[in-house]
Amino acid sequence: MRKIVPLALASAMMTACVGPVEETGSSSSDTTAVSSSSQPTTTSSTTTTSSTTTVSSSSVTPPSSSSVAATSSSAPTTGGTGPQYSNFSPDALAGATQYEQHCFGCHGTKGVVATLPGGDAKTPLNAAAFLDDPQSLFFRSHAEMPLVSPTDCQDQCAADVTAYILTWVSAVASCDMEKAIGYSPRRLRILTVAEYQNTLEDLLGLDYDLRDELLLDGSKGGFPDNSTANVDNNRADKFWDIAESIADWAVENEKPFSCANGCVDEFVTSFLPRMFRRPLTQAEQTHYEDMFASATGEDAFKFALINVLTSPQFLYRSELGDKVSDLLATEPEPYYRPDPDTQVTITFGDLGDDGFAHAGYYIGQTPSYAWTGNDIISFQVKARASNGSYPVISFAVGNETFPLEITSDRPHTFRINVEGVTGSPHVKFNSQPDQLWISPLTFGGAVLYTPERGDLAKMEQADPNSYMLDPFEYATLLSYTLTGSAPDDILWDAAMNDGLHYEEQVRAQVERLIDSPRGRQQMGAMAGYWFGTDDVINATRDPALFPNYTEAVQESMAEEVRQLFREVFYNDRPFESLYNGDFTVLNKTLSDYYGINSGATDDNDWRVVENLDKRGGIITTGAFMSTYSHPDKTAPIIRAVRIREDMLCQHISPPPIVESDREELLAKANADYESGMSTSREYYETITDSEACYSCHAYKINPLFGTEDFNQVGQWRDTQKGATGLDLPINNEGKLYGPDNINDENNFIPFNGAKDLSKAIADLPGTEECLIEKGFRFVAGMPIKVSAVDAAFEPPLNDEQKSDYACVANQAKTSFSSSNRSVRAMFTEMVMQDLLRYRKAK
Repeated sequence: MRKIVPLALASAMMTACVGPVEETGSSSSDTTAVSSSSQPTTTSSTTTTSSTTTVSSSSVTPPSSSSVAATSSSAPTTGGTGPQYSNFSPDALAGATQYEQHCFGCHGTKGVVATLPGGDAKTPLNAAAFLDDPQSLFFRSHAEMPLVSPTDCQDQCAADVTAYILTWVSAVASCDMEKAIGYSPRRLRILTVAEYQNTLEDLLGLDYDLRDELLLDGSKGGFPDNSTANVDNNRADKFWDIAESIADWAVENEKPFSCANGCVDEFVTSFLPRMFRRPLTQAEQTHYEDMFASATGEDAFKFALINVLTSPQFLYRSELGDKVSDLLATEPEPYYRPDPDTQVTITFGDLGDDGFAHAGYYIGQTPSYAWTGNDIISFQVKARASNGSYPVISFAVGNETFPLEITSDRPHTFRINVEGVTGSPHVKFNSQPDQLWISPLTFGGAVLYTPERGDLAKMEQADPNSYMLDPFEYATLLSYTLTGSAPDDILWDAAMNDGLHYEEQVRAQVERLIDSPRGRQQMGAMAGYWFGTDDVINATRDPALFPNYTEAVQESMAEEVRQLFREVFYNDRPFESLYNGDFTVLNKTLSDYYGINSGATDDNDWRVVENLDKRGGIITTGAFMSTYSHPDKTAPIIRAVRIREDMLCQHISPPPIVESDREELLAKANADYESGMSTSREYYETITDSEACYSCHAYKINPLFGTEDFNQVGQWRDTQKGATGLDLPINNEGKLYGPDNINDENNFIPFNGAKDLSKAIADLPGTEECLIEKGFRFVAGMPIKVSAVDAAFEPPLNDEQKSDYACVANQAKTSFSSSNRSVRAMFTEMVMQDLLRYRKAK
């Protein structure tokens, strides 16, 4: 039976891809943890041929900068200046020829991941990542490329190649204000680990945590994303083993219901559609009914549940939709359904434990029901074969008889439309021979119902070749985005009954889901993903040195970030208060650890604490400071990079490969540190004091080292213990160079300590832009602009996507600025955008 599962999962046809792993460093000498993505370990099968792209011969120069604070009178002293891109007059046309000669063999056409006919894999090159940082691209080309002979393309050649690469992308995308509908790609997504856990808790009643048993999620832009993951044999085996254990647990605990005496109808008609997050097809219904026919009771239930938990219908979220032109050309099929206002339920005979009554040869009565002349009666029957034959059964209402065909021992569901009957007719069943059991009967007046296709006015504005998510796909998207779980009863009912077609309907559901317990949980999860602070639970320390840094403290630190974001999100605090506020949210464990009186009584009692002196703002949280530290010392490089990348969305390129003096600098740094006279800041300033490090460390990283007032376990300090135990003074002075433009080396904002830095960045335009970028990544699973593309795992944005996503950014900014800079208002506006429902092929 095991081999069934990989075959079933393979039918979803997903592309294999390994998610990027963000390194935070495992040793004190790690100075390389500045990249937000790793190189891929797989390549696609796309064939790319060599060709020279025609480009303009005009020069490409670095972006201009704007003044934010005082002008620097002297440059940082890190390393030497090295060659500068701005000192050359780059020629992009000449660069195209140089790229063809020196770079194409490794990077292919426009840096796209590809495999040539000869089978040579290409290395991706994300030109968009260097739009704001051409100096880094130039220096790497000058110092390292090509790998076989780095001296073949230096100085002017490197400048020309840089200029050519930057022509691959446009720096600014504008919104097409005349366009009515925007679009995002069609796709399938495997449930993330959290989504899998939450779904089984909510639909099955699972009461234990199985997340550690699943394979890790993929990641894009720092958020869990399995849209390019595939179910290989390893993942399939994991799903199978977990499904078996869950099925055993479900039987033992009678979850979601007891199946000892049979449960086929409850399983197929009630439970299964919710697990698939849509109504069943007739083939699916028959398939699962046959499973119950092939076994009995709990064995049948276990077999069926394992099949569900390993099926693509459960494991994948569908965002494929139906073609708009087909929807507009097809009239929905009307059908009769019971009127809920007139519906009644009647029982014949005495019900057994299985919910069925034995009918004998004959059973009947005159129900107390107001017949309308057009009524629907629904019920189930079970029968037993005798000598290989099932009984002849009929159902009668007055003088009209309806034969019932029975072909197996499983319960059969019948739905009969009775027309022309009024008064008080007798209702009866006949069975020859005596082998019939019936469930309660539901009577209701028949109402002709014609399903809606959706918002026709909007559909007519859409590209006829685009696709629109059906109500169940849309409900699934809204639910997993806003609650991290499957649709609840209210959302399911809306999908079933034309309740998700129009903006006011959708907005009401969005607001309700955000305010739900799962919604509050999900908003906290967003902050943990965004700032990477959930990883504090893995930031182990020597208990002999830090006995108070317990697992409970680490878990509370992670939750503090979630609670802090919820406080801003739900309580109408402006977004900048996430950075410049003098408050945080603490439970008793964290209050005791920080030495702050919050009034909290236990670990589940979270209290807002105002008017703090040393803490306040996301940077000062214990989770941020601990996550971005090494076991034996802080990690000022990683802290600086994460502030740039995650809070200002300023991209810093990976460090260069060629570092000829690295070993000498490392030896000197280690010797100084071990002597007990060097602080963590001085240690990393020594390591990076080289020409190879200059382009990133001189202005972008090292001046942000002024966060040393918090140690590697998130506690405030005013001195640092040296390696020999001597108290060393800490230098917390820092400068945020290029607050608006990472390449601006003339303007800076001075700060002193982590809290001062957090306040310094609170009102910068970059923090608002970063909120929108991270918000869109969380809502749509997509990069909102070219510089946010995760090049190792995502294709470049096409021109239509650039424009459509720019429109989303504009809408988000408008909502944000008109609502006292409300994160909730911005987030809600993103979720309401049409491009989440309307799709196009990638």
